[in-house]
Amino acid sequence: MNQYLLWERLKEIPECIKLKRAARKAARAKRRAMKQREVMLYRKNLLAQTQKQWKMVPRKEVGQLINLIKQNPEKFIFVYGPRMSGKSFILEQLFTKIKKEKRVVKVIRTIIGKCEKKAPAFHPKYINFRSFLVDSINDLQFALLNSKDPFDKEAVERIKSAGNIFYGFEEEVKRIYQKQGTKVLLIVEEIQMLEGVITPSKQKKLIDLFLNFLIRIGTETEYARVVITSSYDFFINHFYNDPIFRERGEFFKVDHLSYKDMRNLILFYYPNTEEIVIKKIWDVIGGAFPDLWKLIMRGWKVKIEEKGIKGWLAKQLQKKEGLTLNAVEEYLEKEIQRVFAEIKKVVLRDLNEEELQLLLTIAEEITKKGVYYINLDKKQQLEVVNKMVKQNILFFDPLTMEVKGSRRIYEKGLERLYKHI
Repeated sequence: MNQYLLWERLKEIPECIKLKRAARKAARAKRRAMKQREVMLYRKNLLAQTQKQWKMVPRKEVGQLINLIKQNPEKFIFVYGPRMSGKSFILEQLFTKIKKEKRVVKVIRTIIGKCEKKAPAFHPKYINFRSFLVDSINDLQFALLNSKDPFDKEAVERIKSAGNIFYGFEEEVKRIYQKQGTKVLLIVEEIQMLEGVITPSKQKKLIDLFLNFLIRIGTETEYARVVITSSYDFFINHFYNDPIFRERGEFFKVDHLSYKDMRNLILFYYPNTEEIVIKKIWDVIGGAFPDLWKLIMRGWKVKIEEKGIKGWLAKQLQKKEGLTLNAVEEYLEKEIQRVFAEIKKVVLRDLNEEELQLLLTIAEEITKKGVYYINLDKKQQLEVVNKMVKQNILFFDPLTMEVKGSRRIYEKGLERLYKHI
C-alpha cells in the first residue's frame, strides 16, 4: 500500500490520534520545563550575585574577635555597637570561620613519618533567640539543644536525663573538651528576648539564671567561651551598669563600614561610578550597610524585570553603568527629608523646650566635630541622650562617653533640625 494512503488511514484510528496528542502534549511539557529550568538558573545566578555583597565586605572585626576569644580566656565577650552596624552578620561570620578553623593537636610518629592529627580550635554553638519563642525553661532547653551545629541524639538524651538543663549542658560541654581537647564557643544573640520570663517557682527571672550560667561556663571553667549580643538598653542596664558583668566581661565594639569597604561595594555593582559620587554617598549615608544597600538595589530595580532572560540581560547592561550625581543627590535629599521629619516628630512628642535646647546643642557639636562628649555631671543632658537613643536617633558609647548619630543619615537629619529651629 502507498505510504501516504497508509498514513491517511492510520490518522483515522482513535488509538493513533491519542498517541499523537500525547506526543504533542509531552513535547509542550518538555519545552515548558526547559524554559522553566532556564529561568530558574538565571534567577539562581542573580540571587548568588546579590548575595556577593557579604563577600565584598569581609569584616576585619571577625579576626579581631577571634584573637580576643583566644587571648583572654577568663572573660566572656559582649559585642555592642550602633544599630544596623553588622553585629549579627559578624557573629554569623565568626561562627562560620570558627567552624572551618583547624589546629594541630598531636603529632604522631609512624613508620612513614610524622602524622599531624587535626581538630577544631573551637566547637561553636550559635543561638539567636529571635528564632525561638521562649516562655519557659523548656523553651530555653529547646533553644540550647537546637542551635546551629546542634548536639547529636546521644548528647541530647544525656542532657535531658540530667534533670537540669544548665547542669546537663555544662556536663556535655565538659565532655566535649575532655574527649576532643576542644573548647565550646557559645554565641548567644538577642539575649534580651528572655527578659520577662518567670521560672516555675515565680521567684527568679529566667534571664538572671541564664546569665549566671553563662558567667559560670564562660569565666569559671576552662572548657567554654561565651560571646553575647543584645539590644542597647539591655546592654546598658544588665551589663555595663552591673559591676559583676563589667569586671568579668570584655566589651567589643562593632561600627559601620569604613570608606574603603563602602567604596568597594558600590564599585562592585556600579564599576563606572565617579569618585565625587562615592564621596557624596559617604557624606550622607556613611558606612551604614542597610542604607547603602537600599541605594544600590534601588538603582538596580529601575531596569530589572522579575522573569527570565530579560532581567538577566538588564543586569548585565546595568553593570556597565555608574551611579550619576544628579540621581544620587535627588535620592539622598529625599532620604534626609524623611529622617528629618522622623526626628522632628519624636522631638515634638518627647522633649520639652529645655530638653530641645540641649538636643540642639548636641546636634550642633555633632555637626561641627562629628562627635559629642557627654558630661555625666549634667543629669538632664544624659536623660535627653537616653531618650534619643531609645528612638534609635543617637548612639551613646558608655566606654568612651561619645554621642553620635545612630547612622550618618540621622546626623544629617539632626543638622537640618539645628538649622531650621
